[in-house]
Amino acid sequence: MKTMHELVGAGVQSISQSTTQRDSEPRTRLCYYCGAEIQVTGYQEGTVYCADCTKKRAEEAVWNARRRLEELIADIPVEFRETDEEKLPDKKAWEQVKECEFGKRGLLLVGPTRSGKSRSAFLIVKREMIRHRRVQWLTAFKLIQWPAMWMSDSAAMVESLKQLAAVDLLLLDDVFKAKLTERVEEALFALLDERANHGRPTIITLNDTGLTLQSRLSDDRGAALIERMREFCRTIVFKPKP
Repeated sequence: MKTMHELVGAGVQSISQSTTQRDSEPRTRLCYYCGAEIQVTGYQEGTVYCADCTKKRAEEAVWNARRRLEELIADIPVEFRETDEEKLPDKKAWEQVKECEFGKRGLLLVGPTRSGKSRSAFLIVKREMIRHRRVQWLTAFKLIQWPAMWMSDSAAMVESLKQLAAVDLLLLDDVFKAKLTERVEEALFALLDERANHGRPTIITLNDTGLTLQSRLSDDRGAALIERMREFCRTIVFKPKP
């Protein structure tokens, strides 16, 4: 006489064999998109698609991905939006930039005009946007508007500084080309200090050397601002275009 354990085991095996046999038999299901009949083998939960609709879904996925990318990078300046990294003038410097992954330290990209600093920086901005990080950038053109904004609405200016301090990645693109008033210089120092204290990286593009930049900054904050940039950013030097 079989024990209870043997009887239960035999029953489970019988049910399993029956289920396996039933699931291996072809069945007719309907395509979720077009309603066409599909012969399926094996047990399948959820929706199924015919070959044509599967192809269409794949094409739609590619199209949607491209559209989302276009929407993401729509705010990037047109000049830098479609940069081809193979055409950057200083490929060695770009390789150093590209290998830097998101972290507490930012990047200080130093070199002459048209050496590829801004293009390299915006390629990283694009990469991090695709990775769904919050990114903002500030240019010299935007910076020269700060004094007027501050005079007309100081609350709005403070709020804009808070937003720049809070984003995951901030790009300061050639902002030191602008002539800095004392209050703008103070705001930049506070912005960089706040981001550094909270481990939020900043990318800075710069034409100056440390000495030439310090000569154009105030005695009170110039040295401290430069020291802040060097401490919390990795410096990568771009060579002039041949």
